[in-house]
Amino acid sequence: MMFRFFQQELQALSRLDQQGRLDLYFSDEASFHFNPQSMYGWQPPGQSYHLPSQRGNLLNILGFVKRDLTNTFYEYEQAMNAEMFELLLEDFIQKHKKDKPLVIVLDRAAFHYNERIRTRMKEWRNRQIYLQFLPAYSPELNIIEVVWKHCKHRWLSFKDWISPEQFKKKVRQILQNIGKEFHINFQIVF
Repeated sequence: MMFRFFQQELQALSRLDQQGRLDLYFSDEASFHFNPQSMYGWQPPGQSYHLPSQRGNLLNILGFVKRDLTNTFYEYEQAMNAEMFELLLEDFIQKHKKDKPLVIVLDRAAFHYNERIRTRMKEWRNRQIYLQFLPAYSPELNIIEVVWKHCKHRWLSFKDWISPEQFKKKVRQILQNIGKEFHINFQIVF
């Protein structure tokens, strides 16, 4: 029941965004590990390819994405926590044009929905900035999850795992070119 309600809520917010009456962004974090995913590939009979793997080589990204793929990404080193999330969220809010309301869709990760953030939400509401929290266990309502899936499973290829440096360079290049070189059609989502 809650899922259907939020699905309808996001449809209504998407219509308002398409009409230019607000800015609707979807946000989440992702880690890109230098540990190749199980991908399929072709190779000549009798030959096998091996990709290096190392623990600890990763990129942590906080992203904000609209349906039209307008985006902002932040790279961060340490594990995400409430203080880091608030700092990056405030930076994103400061860069946003103030001419219309801003709605940010988030999951209910502990650092998204803690006392510190809930207190700031009152202040943000006065500035027409709203955090919309999704129901538990509903990542399919957050379109940035589709972006992460495309990044990890479609846009990265075997050759991108040659070295940690090459891997990080390619992930950064993908993130910088989402909506330009890398596209997704969100027409069928919710």
